Amino acid sequence: MDYFKNLEEYIRSKKWIYTKKEEYFQEKVESLKGIALNDEVKEVYEKYSTYIIDWKDASGKNIGYINFISSTRFDYEHKELVEMMEDIYDFDEDEESIAEDIISWYPVVKFLNGDMFCLDERDGKIKFFEHDVVDSGVNLHGITIADSINDLFYKWSMIHFADVYYWEKCCDDHGIDLTSEYVNQFK
Repeated sequence: MDYFKNLEEYIRSKKWIYTKKEEYFQEKVESLKGIALNDEVKEVYEKYSTYIIDWKDASGKNIGYINFISSTRFDYEHKELVEMMEDIYDFDEDEESIAEDIISWYPVVKFLNGDMFCLDERDGKIKFFEHDVVDSGVNLHGITIADSINDLFYKWSMIHFADVYYWEKCCDDHGIDLTSEYVNQFK
């Protein structure tokens, strides 16, 4: 199953407007930071070196955006996140847990506003990085989006990779809750 091609088919079925950039490569990928990938997620990481897609409805309202972080960019994006944190983080004033999170998190997907889904190497879960966490404090930062990278692709694909504004309304302790009433609007 190609999660991204399925998304494109869904977008076309809705007659939404989209732009994308994709580049391919063949690389063997069994795991990310020691976390095993199932066959469907392996296919994504073994096929795409770049996948960026932005889609809108007919009125121009943003529906979704994905900037997929390939396995070859994984460590680079982590380094960029840590450097950004070091540039703006006040170790005397800010919450220490934010720095601990960022040091342990590897971006998996980036969004237009700077938010990210990150793989937490401490427990393998996918966590939400809120772009303004250092400026405004913890709000959505750190909520669990999925229990694993495999879980992320499965659950997020079930809601068509929607760019959800209120992630806290659609997630429980295990991430995206596909039985949630709030989530039903994205199915």
